[in-house]
Amino acid sequence: VAYVPKAPTAPRVDGKLSEELWKQAGRLNLARTLDGTGRAAQPTQVYLLRCGKTLYVGVSAFEPLLKKIQATRRGHDGGIWEDDSIEIFLGTGGTYYHFGINAVGSTYDARAKDKQWDSGFKAAAGRGDSRWTLEIAIPLDKMVKGAKIPQEWTANFNRNRHVTGSMQESAWSPTYSGDSHVPSRFGRLLLKAPPKPEPAKPPEKPLVRTASVTVIPVRNGLVVARFDLTALPRGARIYRADLLIFRTARVDGRMDEARVDIEIYPLFGRVRAGAEVRPTTKPVALRPPWYDRFDATEAVRAWVSGKPNGGFFVKACPFWDAQATCLDIAYDARAEKVPPQVTGVKAFHRAGQTFITWREISDPVGRDEITWGALKAIMDGLDRTGRLRYCVYRHSQRITAANLHQAELIAQVKPLSCWNVNGRNIDRPVDEYIATADGIMTGHWNPFGRARLDGRFGRDCVIDRLVIRDGQPPLPRATGLYVHTPGKEGSAYYAVVTSLDGVQNTRDISDANSLVRPVAETRGEGEPVLQRTLPKMPLFNYDQKRLHYVRWVAPPYVNVPSEYYNWSVGVPSHLGKAVPLEVNLHRDGHSYWRTHYRIERDSIVLSPHDFPINTWWYGYHEAYGTLRSFNQGRIHPYTERRLLAFIEWACRKWPVDRNRILVTGCRGGASGAGALHLGLRHPEVFNLVISGHGAIDYAAEAVRTDRRGLATAQSMQAIWGRPEWKIPADDGRDFWAGHDMPRVVRNTPPARDLPFVTLTYSGQGAHPFYRAMLETRRGVMGQWAWGGTRYLPVSASGTYPNVIRLDLRKNAPYLAIAHASGLEERETKRRRSLNTHFRWRDVVDEADRFEATISGSGQGYILVPRRCRKFNPKPGTVCAWTNTLLPGAPKPTRPRPGTLEAGPQSGQARVGDNGLLEIRGVALAPAGSRLVVTVKQ
Repeated sequence: VAYVPKAPTAPRVDGKLSEELWKQAGRLNLARTLDGTGRAAQPTQVYLLRCGKTLYVGVSAFEPLLKKIQATRRGHDGGIWEDDSIEIFLGTGGTYYHFGINAVGSTYDARAKDKQWDSGFKAAAGRGDSRWTLEIAIPLDKMVKGAKIPQEWTANFNRNRHVTGSMQESAWSPTYSGDSHVPSRFGRLLLKAPPKPEPAKPPEKPLVRTASVTVIPVRNGLVVARFDLTALPRGARIYRADLLIFRTARVDGRMDEARVDIEIYPLFGRVRAGAEVRPTTKPVALRPPWYDRFDATEAVRAWVSGKPNGGFFVKACPFWDAQATCLDIAYDARAEKVPPQVTGVKAFHRAGQTFITWREISDPVGRDEITWGALKAIMDGLDRTGRLRYCVYRHSQRITAANLHQAELIAQVKPLSCWNVNGRNIDRPVDEYIATADGIMTGHWNPFGRARLDGRFGRDCVIDRLVIRDGQPPLPRATGLYVHTPGKEGSAYYAVVTSLDGVQNTRDISDANSLVRPVAETRGEGEPVLQRTLPKMPLFNYDQKRLHYVRWVAPPYVNVPSEYYNWSVGVPSHLGKAVPLEVNLHRDGHSYWRTHYRIERDSIVLSPHDFPINTWWYGYHEAYGTLRSFNQGRIHPYTERRLLAFIEWACRKWPVDRNRILVTGCRGGASGAGALHLGLRHPEVFNLVISGHGAIDYAAEAVRTDRRGLATAQSMQAIWGRPEWKIPADDGRDFWAGHDMPRVVRNTPPARDLPFVTLTYSGQGAHPFYRAMLETRRGVMGQWAWGGTRYLPVSASGTYPNVIRLDLRKNAPYLAIAHASGLEERETKRRRSLNTHFRWRDVVDEADRFEATISGSGQGYILVPRRCRKFNPKPGTVCAWTNTLLPGAPKPTRPRPGTLEAGPQSGQARVGDNGLLEIRGVALAPAGSRLVVTVKQ
């Protein structure tokens, strides 16, 4: 419920919200997401006044990324929801009206969804300090057609936020769906002054008691933050001090602020407000390996030993949240008022990783089965009642209260770490819905088009608990988990202590929370852990077992010490001796839960999950998600390394034919692009790439500003920075040049094998890639058209209708085919495909002879034998060739000159300096012909 007080005069509609009138307004906040699953991304306040027959609405939308506002001036009734904007819904008498205003003041109004209705309402937009504002005047009488204006209305207020590249919707009254047009979920708007407030209750005692901090503005930086350290005994022994910095916005590579190094200096003299600060020491350093806090140990030691406490000079820190800054100090004193201690600490080592578990002090979930929506609500509320963490220590000796300060603090773990929150997805609940629903009522061609990871269906996903030993049951509820990769051989002891609101229980150290015996550790990178066999679901039931794995990783597979990823592996029920391996990259928004495509009937299919960070199946900047800037470090192929390591593990576990490893990624986005880039960057692994509608040149995609490409551009920039920054890859080379696939192909020596590629594309944007493959005489097939087909499956055993029947292997020759005219515009306009009608079979590969039966149509082709094991004549060798129509093939009565029906072909070809033998001027026939190439003596 919201109240709308009466104003003595009407405010000016200028977008500034500066008039005193607005201080008398009723107020409400858009605090939740539209679907009700979480808090709004950024605060939005709405102010309400009425004067005469007009409702006045003021909006103040906090926006730390103000320079990246997405809003364009549109004609009235344009699609303002595609911009950063506000939507207002007002209803009376069973009817509701819809008003929209974007961040530059363009307007929209409609009766429900009928935009022919016009109210004549007025609006203006403005900009302030880290916020954009609106003032709106809505004539209420236009909605009641001359009747008396009612005192009660149904209403809702929504915000659409686009600056991050994906739409974030918040609302006053959540509709609990992706649809804002849900009148049954609107709130109530009362045109009267709010009731008098009840007498204020005495303030509650704060949950967290912290030392006070004084913030002093200075001339040449942000501020000086000085903590009151008088509670520390003079000369106290300081073991560790961490300065914890928080921000009002998450900084990523889309922002100029991502390149600003945080600079914080300890001061040893008092500073006056407004003074210019000249630090005499080095800045405090970020503490590895998490890089989420600054090491302030030496500064605090100096202050406690008697040097003047001048505080911390914050010279630079984009989006610094001064009020949230903390100084966390571990020092010699008697521990009092400590939280309850954990119990049941255990540890075991497996394949280079140590799994540490313990019994947490509380169980906020309280049940064995829970959905993501319910679990997320619990997780969002955990820190409201106290900041609970579990501190994991490691030492070469048994850890006691006396030597805890000598142990290494390797992690601080949040509660509920036994739940596999990274395994959530929309595929699982959608599949369960299909399997159990009596009917699917929808007016849309895709009933699941509104499914979202944190919205519809996604919040219904059941969250499993993690399994840490193959074949064992999941971890019990309220079990804490941390997986450490030590990186060297030796023995280590572990202990876990509880921390509540910054106070660690370092007093109660016993056998219950500290290991009595050490763990023998080896050097390794860990192996996947089998979680379970996934159930059969509609439409995805091959003759196979679908096994669910989780793998924990550390650098060089991620940029932090511990993270985990979900996989599924489809293993055929009847496993052969040497089977193909497919890496199936899921479509954007989907997951490992499904095998989206299966190319060969007998292959093992690996389905990874590019989550929780969408890395375009490559990786991200090592500063991403930390307090480092994008100036510090490089872009690492973390995801590629994980994929290649999982492939290698799968090849050891199952009878994989390493000559038949392929990668598929279709339906565009990161999936199609990831398959193409991964396969071509690692030709030593992949034999075949099947890519659908993927980006060809990442640099070109990362600077697109059109609406269709903006989300892609911002997604790339978020993890890699902007192309003009020229941040190098991990090997020091130009990252963007390494993802320009036409350039990569041309820069690879022609004789070096690349995967055979099939590529679909919506239009001619992939033609530079096709040309690069053709001109370097490599195997490629393509198709382009508006919309385009999903993918071009090349398979030896697939049974689907559009299969391209070829058996491609690294150890079997094939023919690379190009036309002498190349891929000219006149050809591309007439045709919509490249090489898709060519086939070859019955190949003979001998030292002095190459043969193949080929079929197709047309003349003037260039054929290049590739992947030959025996037929490899040296550069300069002359070969003779013949091309003869197969016996019994039908012939027209008057064959066209130059065709095989008119007579066989013959000629000579010389092996080039690049090691390739180009057979030019070849004619092909649908009925097939036999090509014979021999080395001339």
